[in-house]
Amino acid sequence: MDKSLVGWLSIPVFFVLAALGIPVAVVLAIVAIVGFAIIGGFEPSLSLAGMVLYAKTATYTFSVLPMFILMGNIAFYSGFARDFFDAASKWVGGLKMGIAYAAMIAYAIFSAASGSSIAACATMAKILAPEFERAGYNKRLAFGVITAGATLDPLIPPSLLMVIYGIIAGESIAKLLIAGIMPGLTLAGIFMLLIFIMGRINPKLVALSNPVVTWKARFSSLGKVWPIVAIIVVSLGGIYTGVFTPTEGGAVGAFAALVLALVSRRMGVKQLRESLIETIKTTSSIFIIIATAFIFAHFIAVTRLPYQVSEFMASLQVSRLAILTSIIVFYLILGCLMDMIAAMFITLPILLPSIISLGYHPIWFGVIMVQLCVIALLTPPYGLNLFTIKAVLPSAGMRDIILGTLPFVGASIANLWLLVAFPQIALFLPSLMD
Repeated sequence: MDKSLVGWLSIPVFFVLAALGIPVAVVLAIVAIVGFAIIGGFEPSLSLAGMVLYAKTATYTFSVLPMFILMGNIAFYSGFARDFFDAASKWVGGLKMGIAYAAMIAYAIFSAASGSSIAACATMAKILAPEFERAGYNKRLAFGVITAGATLDPLIPPSLLMVIYGIIAGESIAKLLIAGIMPGLTLAGIFMLLIFIMGRINPKLVALSNPVVTWKARFSSLGKVWPIVAIIVVSLGGIYTGVFTPTEGGAVGAFAALVLALVSRRMGVKQLRESLIETIKTTSSIFIIIATAFIFAHFIAVTRLPYQVSEFMASLQVSRLAILTSIIVFYLILGCLMDMIAAMFITLPILLPSIISLGYHPIWFGVIMVQLCVIALLTPPYGLNLFTIKAVLPSAGMRDIILGTLPFVGASIANLWLLVAFPQIALFLPSLMD
């Protein structure tokens, strides 16, 4: 059978099997190995799959993932997130919608010590939900702030999604991590602007007035946030200045988080054990998908699909912005249907050569890709942050969670097009690293 035909047939087969509820990693392996077998025989396909599996995953680059995951888990279980929210609420909590602003500020800063949006959502939901209820916030607004705030995590480094994109695209992970800082901050700003507008349109979203906080209490609260600031400065500062590689930065950040948690007596044996177990679980699940996705990506390359797609896009008599828009819409739809990590491994080997041939910067497109992943976390029926908050807050209605999150989906899409219109938002800081 023709290689190209096998490649094209593998795409709908993948989606059918995934829709049946088969784990994504299993689907990737089955489709790739069977595809290889059809092209060159069953035994060679197993041998090739084994070689690709080892050659692609037994690399130093991948060690950055467990380091960032461990750093985030130590920071979560030691309670640093609570400290930063308390400090933020002291400074802006007295404003109208102040608790919502404080939540976004806490998310933005704490994201610089964490790499997982789902973990951030689960942890912060436990902290924020009682605060919103106590302050008399509309429950839909509260759910929207909690779910959307967690999506700052994949943009603001350390970001697991940036690392994964860098591995797939073969781009500098350090530059990708730094490229997410300004887009992450602009998204936080857009979220806060949205909260302000919603508060002005409907003052009843907050039922109770906020307590007055003294300046002494505000400055005193800063004494609790220095550990998380120290972790951020050591890890990201080292990566940006070139003192550390991303892997070294992750390791130093994880070590700094552990030392600070122990020195401040915020972490005992139980918390350390939970941090390590959660790191192992998360790392294992990601690595299983990565390993099988590399086999699938190699199979796709053999079928020459990327070359054919690139040729087709180059032959279209439309502007490159129209092509980019089509790709963005495609990913917005795909994000509603499946896990975006798997989607990146499946689609990027096919589409990325075309994106580069159109003249788009691969670092910039990496930020666009992560922003699309951020939107996917909020869009039903597959939005993982929606299910996370439901799991943490069982009494919350899924309809209220979705309706509360929808305005923030619109804000995320606005940030996406801001990045399209002004690429330097993502490229300015990486350009200083050359």
